[in-house]
Amino acid sequence: MVQLSRELDFPLLAGSSLPVTRRLPQVDMTLGARVEEAMCVAVGGVDGYDIHALEAMQSMVERRRGGESGVAWIHAVRGPEAVMAALRSGSFDAGGWDPELFRACLCRSHRLVPTRQGFNHHLPSSDEIQGRMTAEDNSTTSVLYRYQHRDGLKMSMLLIEGVVNDFTFAARLAGKQKPLSLQMFLPPREVCNFQGVPCSEFEDIEDLAEGMEFEVESDAGPVVITVVEIGDEIVQVDGNHALAGMNLNFDVTVCDVREATAEEIEHGHAHGEGGHSH
Repeated sequence: MVQLSRELDFPLLAGSSLPVTRRLPQVDMTLGARVEEAMCVAVGGVDGYDIHALEAMQSMVERRRGGESGVAWIHAVRGPEAVMAALRSGSFDAGGWDPELFRACLCRSHRLVPTRQGFNHHLPSSDEIQGRMTAEDNSTTSVLYRYQHRDGLKMSMLLIEGVVNDFTFAARLAGKQKPLSLQMFLPPREVCNFQGVPCSEFEDIEDLAEGMEFEVESDAGPVVITVVEIGDEIVQVDGNHALAGMNLNFDVTVCDVREATAEEIEHGHAHGEGGHSH
């Protein structure tokens, strides 16, 4: 592609889509803002996703007072032990990051990996974060980049696959009590859960036709499959959820926060007013 662009004499530009993607909430850094510290928590690993996290952060902080000034130093570490040491340090100057920025990023995540069954909204503890980074089903090594700009801006870019599956950003602004935080929203990827099933599996079905639906058992429980094509030996079925591939946006307001009761902790879920019906 590079050679072809030179032959045809047109500029070829490349980069991440995150700086121009939708943000939740849809806010921008105030032009001329005094940014003291910023953080991005992201999915993925080295070379594949760190460039996206870097450009996402840069698209926000480059609007700060004085504009871009260059980087004075950068330090990178890999592995759960190094990341946990930074997490427990409690501050950027002590070798980590601002805990409030980290919390803000996790709270903005729409794809925070549940650490307890049924608790998708549960903010993970330090031990739970370590457990997700070292889980057997997580083959991606976590990585942390810490660097400081010449104007004093402190930056942390944390890639923790297994804990989150998206990109979030938070910044500490001078004179502001709460961080500015948002999610770099990416639409769902094209889904593909089509499978070929031998016709013999449907031999007890009379007048099998395209569009027919059946409930079958899977590792995740019962799912509905739809017949999309019938061949001589193979029946193609669609196992995607009816909402798969669609953009779903939920506008939620937290009305109250309270401690869980002993009964709720035992059952593993919250109970509404008046108790429960199970």
